[in-house]
Amino acid sequence: MQDRPTTRELVEAAREFFERELLPTITDPRLKFRTLVALNALGIGEREMFAGDTFINEELRGLRALLGVHGPLSELREAKESEAWEHRKTLAERLRNGEIPPGTGAFLKASIGYKLAVSSPRFTARY
Repeated sequence: MQDRPTTRELVEAAREFFERELLPTITDPRLKFRTLVALNALGIGEREMFAGDTFINEELRGLRALLGVHGPLSELREAKESEAWEHRKTLAERLRNGEIPPGTGAFLKASIGYKLAVSSPRFTARY
Protein backbone atom coordinates (compact mmCIF):
# COMPACT_ATOMS: atom_id res chain seq x y z
CA MET A 1 0.00 0.00 0.00
CA GLN A 2 1.10 3.57 -0.57
CA ASP A 3 2.02 5.97 2.20
CA ARG A 4 -1.24 7.93 2.02
CA PRO A 5 -4.03 7.30 2.40
CA THR A 6 -3.34 4.68 5.05
CA THR A 7 -5.58 1.65 5.40
CA ARG A 8 -7.13 3.23 8.46
CA GLU A 9 -7.83 6.48 6.57
CA LEU A 10 -9.48 4.50 3.76
CA VAL A 11 -11.75 2.64 6.17
CA GLU A 12 -12.56 5.88 8.00
CA ALA A 13 -13.44 7.61 4.70
CA ALA A 14 -15.74 4.75 3.66
CA ARG A 15 -17.43 4.72 7.07
CA GLU A 16 -17.93 8.49 7.04
CA PHE A 17 -19.41 8.36 3.51
CA PHE A 18 -21.91 5.67 4.48
CA GLU A 19 -22.77 7.41 7.73
CA ARG A 20 -23.03 11.03 6.60
CA GLU A 21 -24.10 10.86 2.96
CA LEU A 22 -25.69 7.50 2.21
CA LEU A 23 -27.50 6.58 5.44
CA PRO A 24 -29.68 9.73 5.60
CA THR A 25 -31.04 8.98 2.11
CA ILE A 26 -32.13 5.40 2.83
CA THR A 27 -35.86 4.96 3.45
CA ASP A 28 -36.17 1.16 3.23
CA PRO A 29 -36.01 -0.11 6.86
CA ARG A 30 -34.28 -3.38 5.93
CA LEU A 31 -31.61 -1.62 3.88
CA LYS A 32 -31.15 1.02 6.60
CA PHE A 33 -30.63 -1.72 9.20
CA ARG A 34 -28.11 -3.56 7.00
CA THR A 35 -26.26 -0.30 6.37
CA LEU A 36 -26.07 0.32 10.13
CA VAL A 37 -24.66 -3.20 10.59
CA ALA A 38 -22.04 -2.49 7.89
CA LEU A 39 -21.17 0.82 9.57
CA ASN A 40 -20.71 -0.96 12.88
CA ALA A 41 -18.44 -3.54 11.21
CA LEU A 42 -16.34 -0.78 9.65
CA GLY A 43 -16.09 0.94 13.04
CA ILE A 44 -14.92 -2.27 14.69
CA GLY A 45 -12.32 -2.76 11.96
CA GLU A 46 -11.17 0.82 12.34
CA ARG A 47 -10.78 0.48 16.12
CA GLU A 48 -8.94 -2.83 15.76
CA MET A 49 -6.50 -1.23 13.32
CA PHE A 50 -5.93 1.64 15.72
CA ALA A 51 -5.39 -0.66 18.72
CA GLY A 52 -3.02 -2.93 16.83
CA ASP A 53 -1.95 -5.85 19.01
CA THR A 54 -2.47 -4.03 22.31
CA PHE A 55 -5.59 -5.93 23.39
CA ILE A 56 -4.51 -9.38 22.18
CA ASN A 57 -1.16 -8.92 23.92
CA GLU A 58 -2.82 -7.94 27.20
CA GLU A 59 -5.28 -10.82 26.99
CA LEU A 60 -2.48 -13.29 26.25
CA ARG A 61 -0.40 -12.01 29.16
CA GLY A 62 -3.40 -12.44 31.45
CA LEU A 63 -4.26 -15.92 30.16
CA ARG A 64 -0.65 -17.04 30.43
CA ALA A 65 -0.41 -15.76 34.00
CA LEU A 66 -3.60 -17.61 34.99
CA LEU A 67 -2.50 -20.84 33.32
CA GLY A 68 1.19 -20.70 34.29
CA VAL A 69 2.43 -20.47 30.69
CA HIS A 70 5.77 -18.77 30.08
CA GLY A 71 7.82 -17.64 27.09
CA PRO A 72 7.91 -14.78 24.62
CA LEU A 73 4.85 -13.69 22.67
CA SER A 74 4.86 -14.38 18.96
CA GLU A 75 5.29 -11.42 16.64
CA LEU A 76 2.53 -12.73 14.36
CA ARG A 77 -1.05 -11.63 15.06
CA GLU A 78 -2.51 -14.89 13.75
CA ALA A 79 -0.29 -16.93 16.08
CA LYS A 80 -1.32 -14.76 19.04
CA GLU A 81 -5.01 -15.18 18.24
CA SER A 82 -4.58 -18.94 17.90
CA GLU A 83 -2.71 -19.16 21.20
CA ALA A 84 -5.33 -17.03 22.94
CA TRP A 85 -8.10 -19.25 21.57
CA GLU A 86 -6.41 -22.37 22.96
CA HIS A 87 -5.79 -20.73 26.34
CA ARG A 88 -9.43 -19.56 26.52
CA LYS A 89 -10.59 -23.13 25.95
CA THR A 90 -8.20 -24.41 28.64
CA LEU A 91 -9.35 -21.77 31.12
CA ALA A 92 -13.02 -22.52 30.38
CA GLU A 93 -12.42 -26.23 30.96
CA ARG A 94 -10.71 -25.55 34.26
CA LEU A 95 -13.54 -23.26 35.36
CA ARG A 96 -16.11 -25.94 34.48
CA ASN A 97 -14.11 -28.38 36.65
CA GLY A 98 -14.19 -25.93 39.55
CA GLU A 99 -10.52 -24.97 39.23
CA ILE A 100 -10.54 -21.19 39.50
CA PRO A 101 -7.05 -19.68 39.36
CA PRO A 102 -6.51 -16.65 41.60
CA GLY A 103 -7.10 -13.45 39.66
CA THR A 104 -9.63 -14.97 37.27
CA GLY A 105 -12.34 -12.41 38.07
CA ALA A 106 -10.07 -9.44 37.47
CA PHE A 107 -8.76 -11.01 34.26
CA LEU A 108 -12.26 -11.67 32.91
CA LYS A 109 -13.36 -8.12 33.72
CA ALA A 110 -10.32 -6.66 31.93
CA SER A 111 -10.71 -9.02 28.96
CA ILE A 112 -14.36 -8.10 28.52
CA GLY A 113 -13.36 -4.45 28.78
CA TYR A 114 -10.87 -4.88 25.92
CA LYS A 115 -13.47 -6.57 23.73
CA LEU A 116 -16.09 -3.90 24.46
CA ALA A 117 -13.60 -1.11 23.77
CA VAL A 118 -13.37 -2.44 20.22
CA SER A 119 -16.92 -3.65 19.61
CA SER A 120 -18.92 -1.04 21.51
CA PRO A 121 -16.89 1.81 23.01
CA ARG A 122 -20.02 3.80 23.88
CA PHE A 123 -21.11 0.95 26.14
CA THR A 124 -17.85 0.96 28.06
CA ALA A 125 -17.91 4.74 28.38
CA ARG A 126 -21.38 4.49 29.88
CA TYR A 127 -20.54 1.79 32.39
